[in-house]
Amino acid sequence: MVTIASKNLFHGTRQPDFMYGRGLFLHHWSDGYNGRLYATAEHYVTGTPSFPIFESQDNGRSWQHISNVVDTQNGWGMRYQPNLYELPEKIGTMPAGTLICAGN
Repeated sequence: MVTIASKNLFHGTRQPDFMYGRGLFLHHWSDGYNGRLYATAEHYVTGTPSFPIFESQDNGRSWQHISNVVDTQNGWGMRYQPNLYELPEKIGTMPAGTLICAGN
């Protein structure tokens, strides 16, 4: 088991810290991203919550925080049960391999 994130990584993390961790292994890209791992989780903070996105390029031996999925519409934040999905084919203007994050 590898720890990807701890409460000390982000300012304002509060109990229960991180929950509902989810991961994804990319395999629909054609330009070198295949094999990368991505992970997210519920992140409990004192401010507006978001879903942190982490990436591993070495089969999970090391991880980097690369982004946060934030609420751009209501300002309520992103709270429950995030999930990661990779488009297996082009959908509209999004190419195969597009990474999507959604939560309740």
